[in-house]
Amino acid sequence: MLFAVMKKMHSRFHGNEIVMKTICICFALATIGLFPGCSSSDPDRAVAASGNMETRNAPASMTFEGPGKKLPAKIEGWEISSAPRYFGPGNLYDLINGGAEIYVQFGLEKMVTTEYRSSSRENTAVTVEIYDMGSPKGAFGRTARFLDGLLDPSGVGEGLPSGLSGKSILGDGDLVTWKDRYMIHLTLMDESPAASAESISLAGRKILPIFASAVCARIENDPPLPPIFALFPAEKRLARSEAWRPQRLIGVEGFGPGYTVRYVDGNLAWIAFSTEELSDEAASKSAWESVKGADVEGRALVLKVAGKHVVGIVQDGAEPLGDKLIENLAAALLASFTEK
Repeated sequence: MLFAVMKKMHSRFHGNEIVMKTICICFALATIGLFPGCSSSDPDRAVAASGNMETRNAPASMTFEGPGKKLPAKIEGWEISSAPRYFGPGNLYDLINGGAEIYVQFGLEKMVTTEYRSSSRENTAVTVEIYDMGSPKGAFGRTARFLDGLLDPSGVGEGLPSGLSGKSILGDGDLVTWKDRYMIHLTLMDESPAASAESISLAGRKILPIFASAVCARIENDPPLPPIFALFPAEKRLARSEAWRPQRLIGVEGFGPGYTVRYVDGNLAWIAFSTEELSDEAASKSAWESVKGADVEGRALVLKVAGKHVVGIVQDGAEPLGDKLIENLAAALLASFTEK
């Protein structure tokens, strides 16, 4: 994309995930973590046409397949202004230089990206990216990954309609949400010389929820969070801290995929976690044996076998939990899982 004037955009997302940069001529969403960047290569790929998309207002050269079928033809006066481009695990690096592997880890099958413009806002464009993550768990997990390192993620959906607030992350000019197997990333770009971080933020808060609602309306299923999260204790639980890890649960070699929830009590913070359901209790005991002496960088760690799961508590912060407290927390987590 070429722009005459570029304005720096800021995001409330975790700094290790996103760095927004201003580059003359080419506007790039550069990535330390995972957001799309500008590539010198041509990532366009041929795709098959689909008769299921409303294309009467789109040029004949545009094709819509897979996640592209979820693109609305119009969104309240905004229309697609660039041909949809498609990427998969093998070529996502062409679009996301340095962060594509994270999407692949969470199950990416295919994604589509395009741009919308409106005659009433000549200097503004909205980029829509829809990622088919293969499963609702993958879409939820990848979205939650953007909140890693954020001390308090509970307010990331503030200001959004009720249907979006519980699953979305609203930044300054960015919005990420998920529904069913799809993760949706929206970015507002302003080319006008008078644009500022504040004006972009205000415009994004007004426009991006409309786009998110329009895309989500084209996705039929709306599954909730994985039901295992209902087994985690509610007391001191940090809202919007639920996450699914596709590998190396709590960063420990030997652990496969699993679930985490964060907790805070004053200066004390901890993570409760559970593996995916294993084949049987013997497999759980074997997993417990293989990681019970794991090095978690000096943090306290307690593991328990809960039927077909290994569950545990790990310190999340510099303040020591103390042996008695962490054992009590682990016992409560074990009880919650074994009473299901």
